[in-house]
Formats: sequence, C-alpha cells, structure tokens
Amino acid sequence: MKRRLRPLARGIACAALALAAAAASNARLGADVRQPSRPLPGVETVKDAIREHFRLDPVRESKFTYLETRRRMKHDGNGRAEVIEEKVYEVYPDQPVGRLYRRLIRRNGVPVPPAELAKQDADRRRDLERRARETPVERARRIRKHAEKLRENQEELEDALRVWHVRLTGYERLGPRTLLAAELTPRPDARVRTRLGKYLRSVKGRAWMTPDDFQLVRAELEVVRPINIGLGLVGRVHKGGRAVLERTLVDGTWMLTLARLEASGRAFLVKPVSIDAVYEYSRFRRVDEPASARRTTR
Repeated sequence: MKRRLRPLARGIACAALALAAAAASNARLGADVRQPSRPLPGVETVKDAIREHFRLDPVRESKFTYLETRRRMKHDGNGRAEVIEEKVYEVYPDQPVGRLYRRLIRRNGVPVPPAELAKQDADRRRDLERRARETPVERARRIRKHAEKLRENQEELEDALRVWHVRLTGYERLGPRTLLAAELTPRPDARVRTRLGKYLRSVKGRAWMTPDDFQLVRAELEVVRPINIGLGLVGRVHKGGRAVLERTLVDGTWMLTLARLEASGRAFLVKPVSIDAVYEYSRFRRVDEPASARRTTR
C-alpha cells in the first residue's frame, strides 16, 4: 500500500502543479489585498495559460541540475516531527526531455561511499552506451513510449481541469509578493478518463499564482473524501491527507522547491499505512553554467 500511496500523493501534487503552476515552510498568508482598479482575469484565460505552461515548463526545467533532498518523517506523542530517513540526490536532465537521472550522494547525513558512487556512475554509463547502440526499431519504441507518457500527462491535466471548479478569490500577499488566489473545488460527478482524475474528485485545494502570467508560487491540497484504490480492496486513502507545494523563480524559470506529502490509509482492508514525506529542491544550476555560478532568485 505504501508503494501505492506514494504515486497517488505525488500524482495529486503533480496535478495541482499542472493546474495551478501551469496556470495559474509554513509561510504566513497576509490578508486580502484589495485592488479595485485591477479586475480578476477570466477563468478561461487562466486555463489557457495552464495548458501553455504545461507544454513549455518541462523544456525550461530540463536546462537545470539541482539537489533533491527526500525526508521520511514521523511524529512523536507531542506531535513533533522527526526525520527517520534522509537521502540527497544530484539530479541531472536526461533525454528525451522530461526524464531525469538521480545520483544518490548522501544518506542520513553520511556521504555515500566512493565504491557506491562509482557503481552508480558505471550503471549510468552502461545505460548511455545501450542507448547509443540501440537499433532504429528500439529507438522508435523508446520514443513511442515517451510520447505515450506525455499524452497520459496531458490527459491528467485535462482531467484536473474537468474535475476542479476554479474560483479566483482575489489578491493576497505571500511573503514579499502580491499573488492571485484561487480555490479548487472538486466536482464528484465529473467525467474523467484517467485514474488520477478519479482520485482528484476527492481532493480540494487552494493555489496562489503570479498575477500576470499565472505561475504557481504555492498550492495546498486536501483529501476531503476517502479514496479507494482497486474498489477499496487494494487500498484506501483516508480523508485528511494533505500536500503542499512551493515554487520559486530561478534564473527566469519557475522551479519546484518544496513538496510536503502527508496521507494515511489501509492496505488490503486491514493493514494501516501512512506516508509523511518532504521533498526539497535546491542549488539550481543551468547545465551550461559553471558550478561556481549557482544562483537562486526568490
């Protein structure tokens, strides 16, 4: 069940990112900023921006390397969070656009031994060598599978747009920025085509976007009805699961910097399971930029 909860939680996060980021920690939100001279944009304008960003963002993001820190958490009897596992990866863009290569460099604060690094690098070289030797038929098959994945991602985005009623609520302050806020309310009877779309019918959220080009800065999601996996026989995600996403502007490109996922449920009707994970992204660097020139623009 944990293996199924993780893709679900990440899928919910990605769908919100596709909707709000492509459209549209614990930072405190300020009161509404009233801007009577600045009318709210039309929802269809926001949705059109969603689709355009969704198409272009993977290409923009593929120009960067960065660090990814994954933490598994648990809470003690007083509700305090404790890290029970931490892994740090170097992440490199791969081909075709959208694929990533992750190199584990630190585990629970301890650098990965040189022998293990060497093995990862050797495995990577073999993968590249296999790709260089692939036949035209193998290459066509690989490209076709990637195209199918892109179509699936696009259909998930369209499902998110079908499921969520988007209501623009006004302008609010988040840190130093004045942002466009939106409420995402699920339509339980929305007709969907993907498994993720089915799950999203039980998820509500809020999103905060840049007011001019509708890029996501923060999104908060919550499971408002239990989500059944395999008719509930394989698993069930309980009401109350949450996801938080944050993005920042890096050298002209909006990049994900934080994803926090919390969910609980059960596997095979009886076994209780939970996920509490934090993903942080930092030290962004363009692939054509020297290592000494790293910078992040907030």
